[in-house]
Amino acid sequence: MELVTALYKAAITGLPVRRGEIDAADPFYGSLNGGRPEVFR
Repeated sequence: MELVTALYKAAITGLPVRRGEIDAADPFYGSLNGGRPEVFR
C-alpha cells in the first residue's frame, strides 16, 4: 500500500517520494488525495 500511496503523492505534488517518507504525520497517510478534495473532481 505504501507504493500506491507514494505514487499518488508524487503525482499530486509533483515531487519525488522516498521509501518510508509517508508516516502518520503525512496527510497522504490517511487519504490518497492528501486531504485535498479538489484533486479527484
